[in-house]
Amino acid sequence: MRLLAIKKRIFYTLVVSFLLVNLGASFNISAFAQETIVEVSSATAAPGQQIQIPVTVKNITAETGLCAYDFQITYDISAFQVNNVNPGDPPFSSFAAVSVKEAIGTIYINAIHTQVPGPIGSIIVARINLTAISVGNWPINVNITTLADVNGSNVAAVAAPGTLTVSGAPVGTVPAIPSPTSTQAPPQPTATATASVPTAGTSLEVGSATLSVGTTARIPITVKNISAPSGFGAYDFNLSFKPEGVRVDKIEGANEAFGALEVANVNNSAGWVYFNDYTIQVPGPKGDVIVAYVTVRGMSPGRWPLEIKATTLSASNGDDIPAVLITGNIAVRSTSAPPPPPTTPLPWLTPIPMITATPTPTPTPTPVPMPSAAPTSAPTSPPTAAPTAPVTPEPVVTSAPRPVATPTAAPAPVPSPTPEPPASQPRNWPLIIGIAALAIGIIIVLVFFLAGKKPSL
Repeated sequence: MRLLAIKKRIFYTLVVSFLLVNLGASFNISAFAQETIVEVSSATAAPGQQIQIPVTVKNITAETGLCAYDFQITYDISAFQVNNVNPGDPPFSSFAAVSVKEAIGTIYINAIHTQVPGPIGSIIVARINLTAISVGNWPINVNITTLADVNGSNVAAVAAPGTLTVSGAPVGTVPAIPSPTSTQAPPQPTATATASVPTAGTSLEVGSATLSVGTTARIPITVKNISAPSGFGAYDFNLSFKPEGVRVDKIEGANEAFGALEVANVNNSAGWVYFNDYTIQVPGPKGDVIVAYVTVRGMSPGRWPLEIKATTLSASNGDDIPAVLITGNIAVRSTSAPPPPPTTPLPWLTPIPMITATPTPTPTPTPVPMPSAAPTSAPTSPPTAAPTAPVTPEPVVTSAPRPVATPTAAPAPVPSPTPEPPASQPRNWPLIIGIAALAIGIIIVLVFFLAGKKPSL
């Protein structure tokens, strides 16, 4: 019995272990199958040999399928020479943009399609044709900037770099490494071509603004005059600036079709902004499209350029859209304000004392002593004629006592004494007459009072 029980225990243990192993294996397989991989294939070549290395997206499990990608592939420039880069399998049979920078060992590729649903499983998206140069094991790395499904949702993926093993005897002669110019990149005018923009051509323009140190401005980035039949489909831009003059606080999507940026990276210490986006709208927008707004802050006074470069600018069908680049300018003013406006009224305050000084009292004192000297000699010569003559000049005196100097200047030859007496006589005669009348009245009252009679008037 004990032997039978032991056998049963061993049997049950083996069954449970087998089930656990199978369950773990199936879990690992299913978990691996769910992981999307962007893989650069490995290869072996002899120096001087030309080979092709595919770039594959594996294990695409999104229900809507793969729609767009944006990859950056880097390599050692001493390892091999890139001859060209070809598109992958349909629907990725054309690039939105491709650029080979052999001077720094970098390949930029991206593409987008309008097929719904997109491919599921694995698909080759590009093929790199190269010529091996130096013996050794050379890594080929891939950086995933964008990987999206048809709904525009991000597809999580793992980058799997490849290795180029160069060994053996040289094959033929190794071609010389060409100058660092891309034969695959679409023609892109330099940022200095800002003078004239063709009216019918497309242009990529960065707005300009004037602000003070510490303040911000919201600058539009616009693609103008889009006339492609399928409309605007995707872009990949780099904006550079001088960090000592301005800094970027924020970048945001603008247009309805490009409202949410797919990728947006800001590096204020190095002075660049990298951003891109695409739309599944078919046809895409046409005419003028504001793709993004960048908020800049003034850091120091000066005039600071905002230069734009387009790695990708394509229509909805993947065709490249050539464009002229228009640089923006940010004029930053100093925070010190100009002198306050009250300085302008100050000149008006100075004439006020001058107005009081214009009627200088000097002319008045000179004529005043002259009338005082004239009356002293006038009453002595004609005492009787003076009372009769003043009756007529009385209205002249009532008008203004100060213009006495004017009559003296007009009759300057001889009749100067005649107008002088009236000026002093009218001021004395009324007083004398009044005093005389008062005295007479007092005398009359006293006479009647002493006589005992009330005066009858």
